[in-house]
Amino acid sequence: MTTMTTAELDEIKPVTEYLRSISHGRRRDAFDKLAGQLPVRVFTRVKYAWTLWARREQLPPDHPWHIWLLLAGRGFGKTRVGAEWVRARAESGLSRRIALVARTPHEAESVMINGESGILAVCPPWDKPNWEPTTSDDSPDSKTKCAPGRSNPKTPQTAWTPSSGPSQPSPNSKPASTSGSEKNPFPQIPSPPGRGLG
Repeated sequence: MTTMTTAELDEIKPVTEYLRSISHGRRRDAFDKLAGQLPVRVFTRVKYAWTLWARREQLPPDHPWHIWLLLAGRGFGKTRVGAEWVRARAESGLSRRIALVARTPHEAESVMINGESGILAVCPPWDKPNWEPTTSDDSPDSKTKCAPGRSNPKTPQTAWTPSSGPSQPSPNSKPASTSGSEKNPFPQIPSPPGRGLG
């Protein structure tokens, strides 16, 4: 994945400055009106400039952070935010390995990778990751996914493999009930005093 060169940034700067001068809610309409007047490469670069289109609350915090929690409802753009953050980290070279964590491998693939706001949807055509589902050599029935840009199925690219991690439930199975005596590997994180979630 690549970032824009200085020349490319200079080429789109007048358009992005103009669009930033317009209120966020009217920016898309203004861009659509400009579309026919812009060279295709400028139009496309501006179209994929996430920081121009994101609402302030969809951008990472300006201060150093370890955990960025997006506690929001349907329609906020959580999947898009995550996909754009992953894209930015990969393009900048700041992250070489990025884990996508979902309830099931199917959800990771259908929402986070191939969804309408997933990684493949937000990446520009000139910089799409090479992602393809593959079968692991460890188990003929298991599915492992290769990381973007990787296509070697002999090296599992998942956060855990079927032989070393939790078993994968079938798509139609219900979660197993617990008696409550099992130790929770993910204890509740208490809210700061006076800042409860309820």
